[in-house]
Amino acid sequence: MKPSEFIKKGWSRGFSARDAEGNEVSPVDAKAASWDIEGALRAAYPTDAEQQKAARDKIKAAICARPGLLIAYNDVHWMSAELIIEILNEVNE
Repeated sequence: MKPSEFIKKGWSRGFSARDAEGNEVSPVDAKAASWDIEGALRAAYPTDAEQQKAARDKIKAAICARPGLLIAYNDVHWMSAELIIEILNEVNE
């Protein structure tokens, strides 16, 4: 599953992943129900650090004209799941 598909299932802020009750969980936990952009990368490529890095680099390049780090970018007050999905789709993630 691509990172964008995880975000489509549920989007999180403040933690890499949350369960259905809003508690912090690992992005690869079976109980995870929502993910931030970093958590979605970790969930999509749980054992492939090189693939995580390659995807992260593509996403960073896509948002380089926009301020903030990847995680901070996910958590800004004006961000939406739709915009995160748009960015992920733009880089085919």
